[in-house]
Amino acid sequence: MTPPVDWRDSPTDQFRMLSPIGLRLIDDLTGSDPFGRVACALLLERTPGDWRPAEVRAARNAGGVVIFPGLGRSREVDAQPPRHYRAVITAEFYRPFYAGAQDGIEFDVYPYNDDQPPAQPPVLQDLVLVPATNYPFPPHVRVLRGEVRNAAGPVANAEVSYSVTERVLSDDNGGYALPLRLPANNTPITIDAVDHRSGENGQISVTNKVIVIA
Repeated sequence: MTPPVDWRDSPTDQFRMLSPIGLRLIDDLTGSDPFGRVACALLLERTPGDWRPAEVRAARNAGGVVIFPGLGRSREVDAQPPRHYRAVITAEFYRPFYAGAQDGIEFDVYPYNDDQPPAQPPVLQDLVLVPATNYPFPPHVRVLRGEVRNAAGPVANAEVSYSVTERVLSDDNGGYALPLRLPANNTPITIDAVDHRSGENGQISVTNKVIVIA
């Protein structure tokens, strides 16, 4: 378990630039920092289901962690309820893995100021990014490219996987690019597709290019 982390400018800046959450971006293929352009939009839930852009913008600290400096800072802390936010990641060569089941990373933000800390300490959370269809795979990595469809047409954000070792999400047009690093050459393998939002699923052999789920 990762311990809570305070994202401060310096030890002397007590709570001034506190971020209630830090999102550590991880390339699922390499386990390292992602490359290419990565952006984060922050939304505030003003009423249930009504998400609006928040005033505080996301930033990246020196370690590449996505933070929201000053989010939750308030003159008044007592009797102020927490506010509910959603962070939405877009990336040049990736799809955020959370998109298979949800629209963003949601979290509560408790008010704080220099005299009163937030009711909950800041946390550091891993955010996994899986390769998109334009990911620049190394030349030695075999890649299976195809499309996920159901009776209605292409399926976005379906998890396409081989065993427990490889996984990606389909794009808005149902396309996917699944790396196959471990299977031996000329060995038949099964590729699975699951739409976690609808519960639909399907399978194919690697000789096919389209997965039909129902």
